[in-house]
Amino acid sequence: MTETGKPVKFQQKENFCISKLSGNLNGLKSNQIQRLKKISEKRIREDVIISQDFARALCELSLEIGKQIGILIDRSGYVTHVLVGSDNSIEIPFLDRLRTSEARLRGLRLVHTHLKGESLNQEDLTDLALLRLDYMTAIVMDSSGNPNGYYSAHLNPGSENELWSVLPKKYPGQLTEGILLEEILEIESRLSRSKRNLKDAQKENRAFLVGVYPERNVGRHPSLSMEELKELCRTAEVHVVDTFIQRKNRLDPSTVLGKGKLEEIILKAIQKHVELLVFDLELTPSQAKKISDIADIKVIDRTQLILDIFARNAKSRDGKLQVELAQLKYLKGRLTELDDNMSRLTGGIGGRGPGETKLEIGKRRVEERITRLEVELKSLRKRREINRRQRKRNELP
Repeated sequence: MTETGKPVKFQQKENFCISKLSGNLNGLKSNQIQRLKKISEKRIREDVIISQDFARALCELSLEIGKQIGILIDRSGYVTHVLVGSDNSIEIPFLDRLRTSEARLRGLRLVHTHLKGESLNQEDLTDLALLRLDYMTAIVMDSSGNPNGYYSAHLNPGSENELWSVLPKKYPGQLTEGILLEEILEIESRLSRSKRNLKDAQKENRAFLVGVYPERNVGRHPSLSMEELKELCRTAEVHVVDTFIQRKNRLDPSTVLGKGKLEEIILKAIQKHVELLVFDLELTPSQAKKISDIADIKVIDRTQLILDIFARNAKSRDGKLQVELAQLKYLKGRLTELDDNMSRLTGGIGGRGPGETKLEIGKRRVEERITRLEVELKSLRKRREINRRQRKRNELP
């Protein structure tokens, strides 16, 4: 049965993932936490954003605790996450690698409360775009905790001018049943067509170049460094769509640019169908992972780009081995078993092995591969030395 008591059109899953409760739980009473956990057991029709009864329960509890409450709902109507935020925002947890293809939506919609009667804000819309959510909805309420309005938005694939579509406010009783899933599937179909058409039309990777330089010039001028990076991209057959230069003396330890500026660049990348961010500096492993988690697109730095060019041009056996060894040693400190950015680096720019092969980057095998390469290179050097001595002994060049 649904939340409204109507029969469900789909079959019950025998074993489905227990929902996760996360966020700002400080100061909550035990009975409030239990009510939040109860929310995770609810089931919603797949063809409606949320039922009126469920919305009322969310709003009443949200008003009581003075914090936004959000739920992530999959396409079968299961609540997969219950999120507790502050009075004016909510943080979505890392969603692993669920449906990570850029040609598909996430398969989740977010419904959350707004305590101050405001519509969807920039943070909501940014999350919608960066996470490729099916739908984003904010519920506003009156002073008694009764829902009195719904603001929704969805992505607008194929448009470079409007990344998302913000829908008119709906009031209680206007949440039409029977069309939501169809609408989501139609949006996803447009997204797939857009990505497919772009892939057919282009032969090169599309990239944004990002440079962060000191406010006072030290060494090369930023414009010269960026021009050099452009030339490296041309050599690697990467099409540079745009460049971004930021002047600051202290890099953000987590995202280099700062989260706000990074999100601004990523939103532009989504609009321009950019699939690669190239940084004009060497990223630390934690920076590369953090940026990739936010961006959901491939992220490489100057060193990886140069190694990719070497891999492309390596011809001799010795050269190929040396390039692969350099790549694996560089990636070694950046590998974790579930590092999503490393999965994006398998093949293509930044993940191309010598001779157009894909790099073998499984963490459990990389040490073994490095050892084998070092042994093989040592053997090659010995053979070269023996051949050199024989030529010298025979007075050959």
